Amino acid sequence: MRAAAIAAVAAAVAFPVLARGGYTSASRSIFVILAGVALGLAVGWRRPARASLVRDAPVAALLGLALMAALSALWTVAEPEAALRWSLVIAAYAGVCLCGALIGAEPTGARAIAAIVAAVAAVSGAAGLVGVTIQETPYAERIGGSWQPGGTFEYAPALALLQVSALPGLVFAICRCSRPVAVAAAFGAAIAGAQIALSDSLTEQLLGAAVLASALFLPGRLLGRDRLAVALAIAVPVVAGAAAHLTLGGYARPIVNPDDGERLLLGAGCVAAPAALWALFAARALPRAAGISAGARRSVGVALAAIVAAVVIAGIALADDAGRFKIRGVPGETTGGGGRVELWDDAVAVALERPLLGSGAEAFLAASLEEQGAGAVRFAHSLPLETGAELGAVGLLLVMLLYATSALAIWRARGSEAAWLLAPAVAAFLIANLVDWSWHLAGAGAIWALCLGGMIAAQDSPATRSAIRQPRDD
Repeated sequence: MRAAAIAAVAAAVAFPVLARGGYTSASRSIFVILAGVALGLAVGWRRPARASLVRDAPVAALLGLALMAALSALWTVAEPEAALRWSLVIAAYAGVCLCGALIGAEPTGARAIAAIVAAVAAVSGAAGLVGVTIQETPYAERIGGSWQPGGTFEYAPALALLQVSALPGLVFAICRCSRPVAVAAAFGAAIAGAQIALSDSLTEQLLGAAVLASALFLPGRLLGRDRLAVALAIAVPVVAGAAAHLTLGGYARPIVNPDDGERLLLGAGCVAAPAALWALFAARALPRAAGISAGARRSVGVALAAIVAAVVIAGIALADDAGRFKIRGVPGETTGGGGRVELWDDAVAVALERPLLGSGAEAFLAASLEEQGAGAVRFAHSLPLETGAELGAVGLLLVMLLYATSALAIWRARGSEAAWLLAPAVAAFLIANLVDWSWHLAGAGAIWALCLGGMIAAQDSPATRSAIRQPRDD
């Protein structure tokens, strides 16, 4: 029953990611069905224990948003069917969140969730890497003169956000798992680093850098290794990202047909070389370095961290010289986000027209056509503002409750294994949706909901906290 439940949850999360990111009506409908099946199996496997209101608050907020979206079909300015379909997707998010809480209650539940996220990220990331190397749609797209990997999402920021969510689990596996698992994780981390670097999405790049930087401050308590080992682990995605940016990024002439074989070798080398170097050098050298004094090991770790930071800074400088790193989503936007500011103003104007109940779920485009004018976009690129425009003050309060209780869940689970494995995914999704629209991609939302459920389960969990005291897994 346990295996069936976890497999069903993995399928419910993986399907929308691999089916165009869960953007189409068909993929969303199947996701809703799979989430219902997974929840039924998970509840049958582990009957949910009584939880406090604080722990249930994120799920309650999601269910409240689902109810409001369904009711908005009565007054929407767009299609009632769209509002009803979207309400089911939000309800499915709540179901996946409950599944994550049930899995996360297991002693190694957070690791299982992180493994699901890493596996899905590797598959979607591999598709994106192939797409950008051969410069072909739909798994890559040419924007601003450069090719960016969209993977199965067909949208580079969403793929980069998935890779950011996978990074903690991959770094954890490199540092603490057995050699075969660590090597596989190193290849996954290299794929993640390449995708994030090529995405040209400043938000996800900063989030990825923050995740890797935080690893240097948490090695002994959460990763079970010293800074030398952690620095070598995070060097894998950083070096892969720098190599991918220098060899596959930059301006691509639209009329030139590149040699697919040559670019495939370059793409494979960007991923394989850092991972192979770690497997051949670091994995062998670290056990031999056990006899080195703690001070020397710290010095080497700090030096490696400085090298990694220098690579990141150099990459950003080169990217700025090339005019890249634009905030994505609205035509003509610059790094300053001027286009988004105008779009957010339109969202506020729509919200003020119907302040209590809004214009209806999934109705932002129809409600804002007059304000946006030519070149109108479908989403407001800000979850709070868009919800206020679509579901009014009630919906906005529910979204703020979702943000607040998710942050509280992260805080209450501090010190647990899930705090490193899952909290970055939860926080990154919520932060990214302040300036983007990945909330509407059922695949991205499902990954976030699963990790959020794991965080809820990790709150004040003695079993999970005791797991981090083990220095290394067998």
